[in-house]
Amino acid sequence: MYSCSYSWCPKKFPRKDSRNRHEKLVHEKPDSRLNRKLEKKRMEDEAKARRLAEVNPSAGVARFKSMLKKKKSISRLANR
Repeated sequence: MYSCSYSWCPKKFPRKDSRNRHEKLVHEKPDSRLNRKLEKKRMEDEAKARRLAEVNPSAGVARFKSMLKKKKSISRLANR
């Protein structure tokens, strides 16, 4: 069995070409459903952090900074 080479993806395939096709279509294609979903989640998280910053500036800034770190790690995973 061939596992997807993206550590956070649990998919396994009986053939190497199937795995390669999966990685190309799902992880490497910028407009794939998964990448659109990740981008939407990132945007929602950033909007939530901005709203929190308006209500409680000190907590909002810390949350926003942690989300930026999270965004960078997700971007690295998506562009892998």
